[in-house]
Amino acid sequence: MGVEQRALGSSNPVLARHGHKRGSGRKTAAWDPPAEVRVGARRIGADEAARHGADHGADQVHRPSAGPSPNRVGDLMTMDAVTVRTAPALATALLAAVLTWIVPPVDPQRSGLSYAVACVAGLPAALLVVLQCRGLRPSPALVFPFAASEGAFLGLLANTASAQVAPGVFDHLVLGTMAGCAGVVAAYRLHLIRVARRPRGYVLAGQMGMVFLMAADTLFSVLTRTDGLGFRGGALGVLTGPAGLVLGTSFAVLHFRQVEEGINHGTARRNTWGVVFGLALTPAWLYVETLRLFTLVEPEDLY
Repeated sequence: MGVEQRALGSSNPVLARHGHKRGSGRKTAAWDPPAEVRVGARRIGADEAARHGADHGADQVHRPSAGPSPNRVGDLMTMDAVTVRTAPALATALLAAVLTWIVPPVDPQRSGLSYAVACVAGLPAALLVVLQCRGLRPSPALVFPFAASEGAFLGLLANTASAQVAPGVFDHLVLGTMAGCAGVVAAYRLHLIRVARRPRGYVLAGQMGMVFLMAADTLFSVLTRTDGLGFRGGALGVLTGPAGLVLGTSFAVLHFRQVEEGINHGTARRNTWGVVFGLALTPAWLYVETLRLFTLVEPEDLY
């Protein structure tokens, strides 16, 4: 009797569209080599060149054999290009969420109206995701409005739910997920996550995420002159903040691994903003993927 094995992969719909475009089968490095280097060009060995020169004369010009024209590395997507664009997109989402906490458009205690406003705020983000999946060409003009809409939706939703349960409990969960995503982006940007030292890089990403979480909580407490979002009040935020951090770090790593795979197989540079869009979707999509995890467990395995 065989045992079925299930591999956990990202179901992010935007990354599935933009992250795995092979560039004529040419495998490349995920980081940034010099822009003038060509990928896919056939090099003539020294021995072959010597024989060729002996047969045809020393002044004969040697050229690579016929085949597909080589790609320049500047035409390929790189991890540095992805991270430098993802950071401001995540910052936009965080800013939008924080603004809804500082200046809520409606009273969070009026849960029905507040949830309705949250849905309205999230409609542009949902529409842009659908358009991306339908093949709309990605650009900064779409990524940043999407991030703002996503942040406002998560912020309003968390603020309203927190008002019904405990102050700051879900706000800190959202803040933790964004801090975790930011930690992973910073770790990739600083080249702390490498093939030979992934576990160490993931730990460093989580540590940086924790620093971002504490810094955001401190800044929020200064701006609002309150006890922040839960750490100082001894509320459930002490638990939900780190829980969100673990979720954010875990799923951001999962999504970045998918991006790495696409880069290693020659994804074109024109797909960079589409990948950034997919990574900006991570703070919201990770909740979908968390629910998806439970579908990987058979009901009889729970007993």
